[in-house]
Amino acid sequence: MTVKNIKTSLALTKKHLEKIAKSKRTKHRDILQVIKYSEGNKATVTDSCRALFIKYKHENFGDSFDNIHSLRPMDVTKYPDVDRVVPNDAAVPNKLKIEHSKIKEMLTTLREWKKLKIENMMISFEKGSDSTQCYLESKKSYIEENESTIKLYLGSFEETNNNNITFNTEYFLNIIQFVKDTKEDTVLKFGSHFNPIVFENELADKFDYQYILCPIRVY
Repeated sequence: MTVKNIKTSLALTKKHLEKIAKSKRTKHRDILQVIKYSEGNKATVTDSCRALFIKYKHENFGDSFDNIHSLRPMDVTKYPDVDRVVPNDAAVPNKLKIEHSKIKEMLTTLREWKKLKIENMMISFEKGSDSTQCYLESKKSYIEENESTIKLYLGSFEETNNNNITFNTEYFLNIIQFVKDTKEDTVLKFGSHFNPIVFENELADKFDYQYILCPIRVY
């Protein structure tokens, strides 16, 4: 009987951590081209627009920095305090649970937008009589005038006065790819259109995560 090679949680998530460390935004910032391991089971990475924190349930490692470009020396004491970018509950008071089946729909839609070279997209809101509907929506300014805006319904929550929140399409796609690989439902937390959004899991056997993305300011 052949025993399958089961990847560890660290191996399953490593490509997503490296994707951020290797992004275009870290090209001229060597100190961000690393993955920080700390607290025995926590991995942290950022490119200044997004951050991913993962706490593993069955991993144990010492404090270290995984240098993506290992031949480049760097002063790791200058690594930023990434924990301070995590918004508190007051900054992201709204919660929307997204089932894994919906994540697959989001992934398909975002991949199509990327093919269409739609650089920015948004989370949009429509007020109802007793609740607000939440959508994933392509930004009109990136589509020809004779094409209609594409919308994907995500869910509803209590009445709120949220403005639409704009994001880089590729970065949002990266988050959804990560969530899909977890094979779990996720929770989207958000607040003002100026505040970062947070994706996180509720109950997990292998690891807990927070994936944070800063919005694009539209004037």
